[in-house]
Amino acid sequence: MVSVIIPLYNKYLAIGRTIESVIVQTYKDWELLIIDDGSNDGSGQVAEQYTFDERIHYIYKSNGGVSSARNMGIQMAKGEWLLYIDADDYLLPNALETLLNLAEKFEVSIAASNFYVEFEGKKRRCLYNVSEGVVLNNFRSLFFNSFDIRAGATLYKSSLIKQYKFDETLIRYEDAKLEFDILRNHKVAITPQFTMVYTKDYAGLSKPASDFSKDYISCMSFEGKPFWEKMKLGSLANYGLDIYPNNRSEIKAIYSNDLKWIYLSAKIGFFVYLFNKCCNLLHKLK
Repeated sequence: MVSVIIPLYNKYLAIGRTIESVIVQTYKDWELLIIDDGSNDGSGQVAEQYTFDERIHYIYKSNGGVSSARNMGIQMAKGEWLLYIDADDYLLPNALETLLNLAEKFEVSIAASNFYVEFEGKKRRCLYNVSEGVVLNNFRSLFFNSFDIRAGATLYKSSLIKQYKFDETLIRYEDAKLEFDILRNHKVAITPQFTMVYTKDYAGLSKPASDFSKDYISCMSFEGKPFWEKMKLGSLANYGLDIYPNNRSEIKAIYSNDLKWIYLSAKIGFFVYLFNKCCNLLHKLK
């Protein structure tokens, strides 16, 4: 069985579509845990309408943030496999079947896929040019954007993810911290098939991500990490320099011993960007 977890907070316009995308799955052996993180816009009433299906469970809790909702869902999950998806995204009908077959085929505990990005009703591919198989180096592939561990497009063995917890003190990139811990020690199977739609049409979940101190970027650790993980951490630090202009001095002070990784990741990232731009231009000229 696959346990699907939806952390819900004020997604009145979207939650019905997300729930229905689970109901129509070609793989039928699933349970759906909707963890309402204190919604006050009627989202809960919409979700409760679907509990006529005995596989669907609605649980209300006081607001504690997306991480606390995910942790509660993980703790309650009964399935051998687990997938969590945000309340404004939705699965394609073959999602669970595709990811489960992929995990079993390559005998791994994590299976990931391509996904679409939808904005203002228009859908575009977030295309990762990969062949089906096991990722050789997780962090190198993440750094070069060869694949992504996207909520809703990634299936985990429950026994694996139950060993970890989302950090409830963080409200931005809280999933990156957990995923880095997992990816450091476990193989991932990837498929170029598309299994979900990530939508940017709705507001962010639970709380605004404006406090730098509650961003994973403020508390990353480079020490003892392998080369490509340091490079990925460096790219996140560079992103932090862009989105937190008032905290640039603080970021540089926090990572004063790791600036070489931040600068190196920026240089390599720039050349990768130029290379991809040239490839796209050549493709258009053909």
